[in-house]
Amino acid sequence: MIEIGKAIYSILTGHTGTTALVPAARIYPVILPEKTDLPAFTFTRRFDVDYDKDGCISDNILDFTIVSFDYEETIKIALQISAALNYYYGTSGNKRIFKIRLIAGDEAYEDDAFVQRLSFAVKSAE
Repeated sequence: MIEIGKAIYSILTGHTGTTALVPAARIYPVILPEKTDLPAFTFTRRFDVDYDKDGCISDNILDFTIVSFDYEETIKIALQISAALNYYYGTSGNKRIFKIRLIAGDEAYEDDAFVQRLSFAVKSAE
């Protein structure tokens, strides 16, 4: 279940549409460091785990926060993250991902920057 963050980071940094807009060095787990150049984004996760004889199945929610001084840029980044993840399935490392799907989004203006938030549901197994 912990490995899902590494798997998602690997998928996103391997997606040229995403990294063309946000370099891998500006994709952060959990928190955006102070004085980070923009655009940048963070992701966090919440999960529930169910065990059976074959191992564990986890239901995860991944929340992305995209930040930029340019509103249109946040939209473009959100679309690329969605293109990389929405309906993704496969294996990354030792993580089997059954399906990722976009379940929610919103936008805001905070601390002199535009913000897009996306939430994805992820079903995976180890």
